[in-house]
Amino acid sequence: MTAEYGFDTETRGFRMDPNPQASWSVDWAIDDRLKLASISHPIHLRLHELTQGAIPALGECWIAGGQFSGHEEWIPRLMVRRQSTDEPLTSTFISVIEPYAGRPTIRSVKRLDVSMGNSPARDEQAVAIQIETASGETVVYADAADRSDPAAPVCQLGNGMAVEARALVAVAREGNPARIALFDGKRFSSGHGEVSLKGIQPVFEIEKNTNETKILRGDPEGVEKMALEVSIANRFKLKRKIPEECGES
Repeated sequence: MTAEYGFDTETRGFRMDPNPQASWSVDWAIDDRLKLASISHPIHLRLHELTQGAIPALGECWIAGGQFSGHEEWIPRLMVRRQSTDEPLTSTFISVIEPYAGRPTIRSVKRLDVSMGNSPARDEQAVAIQIETASGETVVYADAADRSDPAAPVCQLGNGMAVEARALVAVAREGNPARIALFDGKRFSSGHGEVSLKGIQPVFEIEKNTNETKILRGDPEGVEKMALEVSIANRFKLKRKIPEECGES
């Protein structure tokens, strides 16, 4: 523990973990002092941290408790830091912030392995995460910074998805694709099928149900192939859906 962070910052009481787990989380209970929330369940803010090679530190920072009151307070502060003696130091910080009331809305968060062509991707090239929600959805988010180069290799995710896009958001329900969005992209494929575009589109989003595939955003004339199958197979290991409004835990 250190008395303060230093560098003229109004912080104190930092506790650091030099060897954290590959993924960890911290949960803060929110004090609704002004009673602005319209719900009766306890309010929380949870952070899921997935940054590799970083040191977390929990401490406090100073704030003014009210306008012109002269009342000061110290509130929790989290710092995640990477250091290196080698230059240049390039860092990609990966976090998921989850506000919730009563029960958490996220069951689990994990990083997915990513490769660009035949080589593992560095964090500054591409990252991907998979979120399992309490409502029974699986959400995959991928960001491939190197896709600014049209000749960049296909981004392969550890769950079997392949992406040619700057970013991807894919949602599955009951083990089947429900919504897919490509940003600055042209192709997505998984065990359920493929979406291919004739050229790169800024945003292309589709919604899939049992009977049809609906284009929500993007140019329908720019579609080269769109074939996604809905199966009973529980491919993404989803659980049953529960009501969004949960009781207190």
